[in-house]
Amino acid sequence: MKLVLICLLLSIAIPFLVQRFQSGVIPLKNVLSVKGLPQKTSLNASFLIFAEDGDLLDVLQTIRTVEDRWNKRFHYPWTFFSTKKISSFFMETTSSVASGNCEYVQWDSTEYYGTGLKDTMYYLEQSEKLSSEGVKYSRSGSFHRYQEWILHSLLYHPQLRFEYVWRLEPGLRFNCEEESDYFDEMRKQNATLGFTNHVCETRRSGILELEQALNKYEQEGMPDQPRIAWEYSTEDIYCKFWPYDEIIALRKFRENSSFVQLTQHLLNEGGIYYYRWTESDILSLVLKVYNSSTLPLDTAGYMFRPDINHCPDMESGRCACYVDD
Repeated sequence: MKLVLICLLLSIAIPFLVQRFQSGVIPLKNVLSVKGLPQKTSLNASFLIFAEDGDLLDVLQTIRTVEDRWNKRFHYPWTFFSTKKISSFFMETTSSVASGNCEYVQWDSTEYYGTGLKDTMYYLEQSEKLSSEGVKYSRSGSFHRYQEWILHSLLYHPQLRFEYVWRLEPGLRFNCEEESDYFDEMRKQNATLGFTNHVCETRRSGILELEQALNKYEQEGMPDQPRIAWEYSTEDIYCKFWPYDEIIALRKFRENSSFVQLTQHLLNEGGIYYYRWTESDILSLVLKVYNSSTLPLDTAGYMFRPDINHCPDMESGRCACYVDD
């Protein structure tokens, strides 16, 4: 038990030690580009994948199916973010499959690690408590930092200058031919989020803490009516937007001070570390609280794993999938 606690503490402390011996703010560097075919639309949009070299096969599978089923018509660019150095082999193979331009961003974000982590002993105590509740990754310092890194990337990284980003998880496969432009549908509907799925999880103690943090938050512009934090919830479960196949109106989100301030407030609370909040918990809550406009991507068929998939139209001949009712 002591060894586990020591390893957990070191996984959080090392980034701070690295930062201590560096001068100034870490520069945003290591951005590489590979030219693809000209984009066929004028929309400022991109696919976004958070990955590293070890994810290459899953990334290639995702790119190949998205290109074959959809992006061959538009040639939208691809943006890859990694906390580690991206190899030339990764760049060569992914850019050879993608039809649009590719950008590769290595950003370790050391200056942001632990912004909400103020009480290390409490963090260790809570990690043990959540672990006893059966909460996955409650002892994983790398998982907690990764959630924080994703949120800071979405909120602040200047390379994500796009109006829309379509976030895809490595390994996700597109199953349906689709001719309509989902990015353009987002624009027409003035939607903040395009989503394919909801996921429902147990309303564990950490989520109750997130709801309490929201209740304590006071800011000009918050709705006067009772705040609704989730798409659906009961005493036992809560449902949020599934983050691994969604379109975010990123510029709209970044330029909305209410969105950014509440997101940053929740980051500063440290719940990502103390209560294992995830980036999808926080973003879903922020979007729901402000009653943001959403667009269901009902025709976007995909397979991620047997229990997370969507097959919208089996009889049309445009989808290579089957869902056993």
